[in-house]
Amino acid sequence: MAYHPESTASRAPLPLYSQFAIMLNILAEFLSTGGYSFERLDGSITGDLRQAAIDRFCKPGSSTFAFLLSTRAGGVGAHEYSLMAC
Repeated sequence: MAYHPESTASRAPLPLYSQFAIMLNILAEFLSTGGYSFERLDGSITGDLRQAAIDRFCKPGSSTFAFLLSTRAGGVGAHEYSLMAC
C-alpha cells in the first residue's frame, strides 16, 4: 500500500529517532525530496519551538508525515510520550 501525502485521514504518526544529527539531516533531505512534510526536534530547537512542533504534528488533520527526533535532545522521553499520544 502506497502512502499518498494528500490522504491524511488514515495517517499514523511516524516518529523517527536517531542519535546522530547527520542521520536526521539525511532523513530530512530524503523526506523533502519525496515531498513529505516533517517536523524536527534536536538540540538546536528550544522551549516553545519544541512544543509548537509537537502541537503541529499532533493537530487533528495534520498533513505532517514524520517527526524527526534526536535521542540526544534532552527530554526526548517526554516528547516521545507526547507524540505517541497523538
